[in-house]
Amino acid sequence: MTQSDADQVDGALALLPALEREVVVLAYYGSHTYKVVAKMLGLPEGTVKSRIRAGLGRLRVLLDDGGPLPEG
Repeated sequence: MTQSDADQVDGALALLPALEREVVVLAYYGSHTYKVVAKMLGLPEGTVKSRIRAGLGRLRVLLDDGGPLPEG
């Protein structure tokens, strides 16, 4: 990954809703399992999974074509 790629990912992450950004960062940057993220945040594991899925979907749209942030 180039610095430009990393900057694009960071920029896209900044556009995510805070609740989605938090779980994505903890799971992927922090290398925590969904179960650990759920415990850390006091949330059900299913909620964490849903937020990660939604956040990754938004990131995919933003990074694939630079399109608008999908509503969620």
